[in-house]
Amino acid sequence: MRVLHIAPLHPLIQNHLLTLLPALRGLGIKTELLVIFAQHPPSPVIMAGMKRAGVPMYGLKLPHCADLVHPTTPQSIMEVAQFIQTRHADLVHTHLSIGDFLGGYGARWGEMPVRVSTRHDVDEDRSAEYWRVVAGLFNRHIALTDVMAQKIQSEGVAREQIIIPTDAMAGAHVAVYKTVLR
Repeated sequence: MRVLHIAPLHPLIQNHLLTLLPALRGLGIKTELLVIFAQHPPSPVIMAGMKRAGVPMYGLKLPHCADLVHPTTPQSIMEVAQFIQTRHADLVHTHLSIGDFLGGYGARWGEMPVRVSTRHDVDEDRSAEYWRVVAGLFNRHIALTDVMAQKIQSEGVAREQIIIPTDAMAGAHVAVYKTVLR
């Protein structure tokens, strides 16, 4: 199984990805990471950690990652879609709101039928109406807490599409991947 993770690198998820992605590779999942950024490339810490763990990592500089209603946004989505098509992954797994927006649409436009999102922080502002559409782009949502699961459900996602990992984070992810790839 081949999984392409898409995320902006933010301190909130850097440690999560440095732990999760190598663990997934250890379980036999061919995991890769696409980092999307507007100004500064990924930190040397994440690059060294992924290299040590044998996780291929790519960077994609986009003109406006944070301003999702910017006129360049459709072009940014197309760039993500084109990158996705080059990777031949079985599924795309996105992180944080920017990753969900650009990666979710990029995967859809890139004709990737299986899409998973992990929500990390309830404080992300997803109040605009278009977030309901973005949430609908995904086959499954991984919520790291019960509070996050409730937040996702309040955005219109059916409870059976939301998974809360228990003790073994990597093992729970593999189970989600196998479920959506059936």
